[in-house]
Amino acid sequence: MEHPQPQPQQVERALAMPTLATLTGRPRLDIDFTDITYAVGARGQKTILHGVTGRFRSGQLTAIMGSSGAGKSSLMDILTGNRLRGVTGSVLVNGKPRHLESFRRLSCYVMQEDLLQPHLTLVEAMVVAARLKLGKQLTECQKKAVVDEVLNVLGLSECRDTFTGKLSGGQRKRFSIAQELVSNPSVIFLDEPTTGLDQLACSQCLRVLKMLARDGCNVICSIHQPSASIFKQFDAVYLMTRGRCAYQGTALQLVPFLASLEFHCPTTYNPADYVIEILHECTDETVNTISSAVQNGKCFIQEPSDKKLGSFIVHRLCIPWETDAGEIKTLKHTTTPFCNQFWILFQRMILQYVRNKSLLVTMLATYITTGLTTGMVFLHSGNRGDSALVHLNFMATSLVMACCCQLLPPAILYPFELKLVKREYKNGWYSLNSYFAAVFISKLICMHAWTLVFVPLSYLLSSQPLEWYRFLMYSLLFFLVSIVSESYGLLIGTVFRPQIGAVIGPCVISPVVALWQYNLGVYHKISLFMKIVTNMSFIRLGMIGMVIAMMRDRKPMDCNVMFCPFQYPHVILRMLNAEEESITVQILGLFGMFVVLRVIWYLVIRLRLSSDFYNIWINYAYKIFR
Repeated sequence: MEHPQPQPQQVERALAMPTLATLTGRPRLDIDFTDITYAVGARGQKTILHGVTGRFRSGQLTAIMGSSGAGKSSLMDILTGNRLRGVTGSVLVNGKPRHLESFRRLSCYVMQEDLLQPHLTLVEAMVVAARLKLGKQLTECQKKAVVDEVLNVLGLSECRDTFTGKLSGGQRKRFSIAQELVSNPSVIFLDEPTTGLDQLACSQCLRVLKMLARDGCNVICSIHQPSASIFKQFDAVYLMTRGRCAYQGTALQLVPFLASLEFHCPTTYNPADYVIEILHECTDETVNTISSAVQNGKCFIQEPSDKKLGSFIVHRLCIPWETDAGEIKTLKHTTTPFCNQFWILFQRMILQYVRNKSLLVTMLATYITTGLTTGMVFLHSGNRGDSALVHLNFMATSLVMACCCQLLPPAILYPFELKLVKREYKNGWYSLNSYFAAVFISKLICMHAWTLVFVPLSYLLSSQPLEWYRFLMYSLLFFLVSIVSESYGLLIGTVFRPQIGAVIGPCVISPVVALWQYNLGVYHKISLFMKIVTNMSFIRLGMIGMVIAMMRDRKPMDCNVMFCPFQYPHVILRMLNAEEESITVQILGLFGMFVVLRVIWYLVIRLRLSSDFYNIWINYAYKIFR
């Protein structure tokens, strides 16, 4: 349920936002783009945008309209700087070439999907955003004051202690805007801000955007087909069809403009619905005629100051133009230091993990169940000398449990987190290095906790030797196999979607499980190639390490049969040809594999977040699979 909104007088007083405007000093930014062409394909076979031009002014709420496939999202991605490959033309900021890094610090992009941290309260998430985005120029008290001010402006004060996962649709959209507003951006891009909202929530969202525009922001949003009441609230409309600009001007002059081209909108008809319908149904020749009337965006349709001139005038854009706004590249921008970013993100990750009751209970039940099951299956078998298989099966079962329990969860769950990371990273919340360090440490701590759940249960119930060295080595190897398996899961979750990751995960791990026992006892006789292949199995490394840890320098085991060669642990070592092996080598091998996988994961994330080359590559991969 939506909470009551502030009174108009209160909103107008809060709109000025003196704290944000005074302390962050964001300038007004006008955006011009000239002859933007965007082509996709290996050789640019398909053209999405055909040389469009336009201008979006600060202090205005602008709508980029068009039907699906018209090129709205492509244009938005180009203007935000998220899409550069295959793009020609120029983007100017205040009449000067855009410096992408500085522009991203002064702008934000609110995506269509409201990506929130569901286990944080609204005020907690806002404080995290303020600490990451405002740097060290404000004290903690000032940052909290900014948070309170923004929440008051957007009408979210009454639900400040509500978990973000329980907000209504309209509140979620306003909260997505609020998180970016703490740094007082000059330009706000929004992708379909009214999608999924009812009429009341749409009106509230547009009223917020209108207030931000009146305060000097350049607010640009893509929208499909707004209602008549929503359409009238836009100061300017940029209409697209088939990769071209069909109209650029004020919302009120769209109907007269169409009438001048012999397209007469009925009085009771929504202009937005009407124009989308005629553009969808008309021929390419008609589209070219409409686009030529505004010279593919080089003209702006506006209401004349002198009513005698007619219903509208066509104003020719002059791009670029002289401005005294200065070069935005030279603007000082204070960022949050690496250590502060790491600590803020680390705290948020741990808090999210602890509050995620469903995941926490599921993982706890999984590790307790598997620990008890493993211990009960091999109950009191730790000192049996009548069979070597019982010891090998116990170690193999433990390592397979470590592998399976940590591979699928990140492969399925991490793609959802990656969407949130992409939004925050693109909007300049933190560096990738600080995020990677926070993930690295937080996951190691969580993995250590799960190791402490499984290991004592399985180790003690199976009556393994009560010696600290063997217990610690067993725990360490279980831990290393777990984090290597988790690294595979994170890598799969970063590259593939959840549905595909759930299939790819078992396919990747099956050879790893199968290879651990390949010619285990005659390792010295296999070829060099197979030695390299088998050593790619981290379970094999863990298995040899566990055998060494549990059997080397151990007293003879109990045996109740007459012929009992495996009563002596060194016989098991000799059978596996592990007498000369070093446990240090196995541990270093697992640790090295863990480091290599995390480095690859880091590079894949950087590639996915920093370039649209990844999207092109992955689209080709999906076509091959289909």
